[in-house]
Amino acid sequence: MKETNTNNEIDELLKKIEDPTVENIKDPSLCPVQGCKTKITLTGILCNQCEKKYCIKHRLPEDHSKICKQRINKAEQQQFKNESFHFIAKERKESGSGNKTTMEEDHIALEKKFKSQLKKKQNQRKKKTSKGKKK
Repeated sequence: MKETNTNNEIDELLKKIEDPTVENIKDPSLCPVQGCKTKITLTGILCNQCEKKYCIKHRLPEDHSKICKQRINKAEQQQFKNESFHFIAKERKESGSGNKTTMEEDHIALEKKFKSQLKKKQNQRKKKTSKGKKK
């Protein structure tokens, strides 16, 4: 019984640490990432998702919070779905057919396009990170 209480307490603490809405008790002039002691007075970068300032090392959602990373992924997926819907509707109007094989082909083509765009965005973020890491 005592172990489950401590496990629940640990889980709650982990949620609070990862939750970008929970204010950090640390000095506000320091990066809010646990263990980071970089000052962010002039070089702090504001995250669009959680509205917090981070140091250059933790500026990307992938680097500072799982929740921000999930929000970014959901936003990119939603944007892609919206673009895909308009693309399919436009193609249907031009071709004038509602053929099932065409729909399947469209789905496969859009899935490939989504995966390539997702990789492209991830690579862009990684390139930005690697440029900042000079020794």
